[in-house]
Amino acid sequence: MGAAPTAPLPSEATQGQARLDGLPSYWLFFLDPASLLRVQTAGLRAGQAVLQSAWKELCAQELGVDSSQLLLDGFTPGVGSSCGSRCWRRVFYDLEVSSAKNELRASNADYEFLPSLYGEPALAPEGVDFEGQRILRCRLRAPFLGRDRCVLARHPLPSAPCATALPKAEAGGALAWHVAYRKVAYYEVSIGKHQGHPEPLPCVSVGLCSPRFSRYAVARQQVGWDCESWALHSDDGQLFHGSERGFGFGFGFASPPWATFGPGDVVGCGVAHGAAEGAEDVAKSPRKIFYTLNGAFLGYAFDVEDLPWDVPLWPCVGLDTRQLLSFNFGGEPFAFDLDSISELQVVLESKFQTVSAAAEVRDAAEGEHPEEPRRNRMMPLVSQFTPRRLLECAAPARLAVFRYQRQPRWMDTVDRLVTATLLDAAGETEPRSRGSLDIV
Repeated sequence: MGAAPTAPLPSEATQGQARLDGLPSYWLFFLDPASLLRVQTAGLRAGQAVLQSAWKELCAQELGVDSSQLLLDGFTPGVGSSCGSRCWRRVFYDLEVSSAKNELRASNADYEFLPSLYGEPALAPEGVDFEGQRILRCRLRAPFLGRDRCVLARHPLPSAPCATALPKAEAGGALAWHVAYRKVAYYEVSIGKHQGHPEPLPCVSVGLCSPRFSRYAVARQQVGWDCESWALHSDDGQLFHGSERGFGFGFGFASPPWATFGPGDVVGCGVAHGAAEGAEDVAKSPRKIFYTLNGAFLGYAFDVEDLPWDVPLWPCVGLDTRQLLSFNFGGEPFAFDLDSISELQVVLESKFQTVSAAAEVRDAAEGEHPEEPRRNRMMPLVSQFTPRRLLECAAPARLAVFRYQRQPRWMDTVDRLVTATLLDAAGETEPRSRGSLDIV
């Protein structure tokens, strides 16, 4: 009579699964993103509600808020609003946190990333006092009135499409962070009220600049005078781009009175992408710069056609006024409801796609350039799982900035031609300063 059959010994994987299943469900909340994805991929038998809460908690940690304050708005790519843990996992891959953590550049080293036209050193704007532990306010000292200078944000506006979180006041005064894939990015500047006698013709220029905005422009110009910046000026309500001569909304010679602003006003500036569907189409769609004033939409001011679609734009403000300027990059509720702009949602191609994954496929198709080392590139978080606090928020666009900053500026050619002409006429051998040439 044969021996009785014996039950097979449990495999190591089975034993490991049994040990995991014996743990309380809240142990998932102590995992880092990479570990959470590993155990989920390995077939962890956990409820969808628990996994959803775990990924949501990771998103809240990135933003530095309580997870109970996070809400999904219009989350959709054809999977419906109840897509379980997959929604929050995708949001974590594509979440852009720079808006909630952005601030002003206040030190000399902060301006080293800008190119120099004539060998200028990297200097913070002269005569500007920056305030706050997280620098969101600045003021010009009285002796420096009558001159022009600009301040820049540390990080650019988020590139679309990505998941962004906007704080909004709910009924009862509670604050909720609304997470959605948006085609718009935005910031606001509040101008303080007069203290004493107002100075004559104060000027504040609110706008955006490219990474080729020069150190010279930071030290001596208003936003919009440089060909790498776009702005709305407070004193005349005119729009400026690449010239000291402005134009009105609708390309008229004069702006309507409602386009001017001053003490006590809140001015907003943002970028909206054109109508498109799919992550790739939205990213490459035409960009338009728009403005708001005291929570009202002023209109679209510029078509950004001469800038590559993947080059980011930095918030940039010029000041020649003693009023205190307060900046809101998205850490507080905006005066303008950004979600009121039509066609808010970005439609992804499938419920498994993330914007990060789409970017990875595109970069692989485009190939790499030998002069751009791979260490300068930022792989999607879905594959690296690098904590965002260890990264520059502009890292996903680092390759585009690298390319764009190394392209010749068209103004450089004009400057060299005028300089050579003046030197020949004067019989000089040394070039004079930009200020003496008075070239815009």
